Amino acid sequence: MLAGPATRGTSSACCRPGAWTAITATPTSARRGARFGYAIWQAYDRPSPDHANAEFILLISAHLESGHYFNPHAQRIIEGKLSGAKLAVIDTRLSNTASMADYWLPTRPGTEATALLAMARVILEEGLYDAEFLRRWVNWEVYLQKMHPPSPPTPLPPRGRGEPLLLPSPPLRGRGVGVRGPGHVRGFVECLKADYARFTPQYAEAECGVPAATLVEVARRIGRAGHRFAAHNWRGPASGHLGGWQIDPTGQLGVRRHFESPYRPGEKITVDEYYRYIFERVPGLPEATKAQGLDPLAYMRKYGAFQVHKTTYRRHERQLGGEEREGTETDPVSKVVIKAGKAMGIEI
Repeated sequence: MLAGPATRGTSSACCRPGAWTAITATPTSARRGARFGYAIWQAYDRPSPDHANAEFILLISAHLESGHYFNPHAQRIIEGKLSGAKLAVIDTRLSNTASMADYWLPTRPGTEATALLAMARVILEEGLYDAEFLRRWVNWEVYLQKMHPPSPPTPLPPRGRGEPLLLPSPPLRGRGVGVRGPGHVRGFVECLKADYARFTPQYAEAECGVPAATLVEVARRIGRAGHRFAAHNWRGPASGHLGGWQIDPTGQLGVRRHFESPYRPGEKITVDEYYRYIFERVPGLPEATKAQGLDPLAYMRKYGAFQVHKTTYRRHERQLGGEEREGTETDPVSKVVIKAGKAMGIEI
């Protein structure tokens, strides 16, 4: 980083906000906050991919061997590699993790999204995606409605007497709108291919500096890995300093309250209070600690881990309970189940 004399950077300000890279068709706008992106995509801001059981692993930007709260992931990655997994790293630097990778992709800074789009294009063009998963869990109807709205009927061309009737070919735009079914998902994929058409591996090579052949090979490995593909993105440019205390010193913006102590009203939260608040709300942890005469924070300092669920596979398949469904509404297009403004699930 190049910084002037008035610039101040911290781990939180420089690392967390901007490393999640969205796979969109606009690479210049594809950088988003890592924690925010993860949170809106899967409701957790620090995901834990199943690296140990992966067939292929993709890491972007700074990595788990150097991340202070991701160190255990490094061991899981090693376990995966010992079991035959291949590792790809997208990073301008030859980091410790990149030095252990099977594929090091040193993209030019800011071009990661283009590399991802090119790989997504290969996966789409070669049919290496899970169509059934897309049908059930991707809001492709909304995508088609917003990006490819139904075209008006094409008028028939005038024809002379006795000439054969030539019907126009159906337009690409609008195929599959409003209908959930495998055939219509194929229409969505065709629209997606058209949107990603310019992001060829050759285009990405010129933009990123990574050989087109390498991008294609990594994309194919991702596609072939299927549900045994694990990925993790982190780190990025700064978007603020000292959190809400400096941004909202008087509290008038409504930001400062999120940085106040839950135990000392009006005072800045400490690190111990931050983790105490979290651990006191972990399901089952407060009860387990009482048996040892410890509070949740002391327990976690002693043991460092607590098993909430033995496994967390296929959480997206869990059905909503009766109480969860009370007072919900279902969006007629996206089928998202909403309660008090919050997405609770999806009808499939």
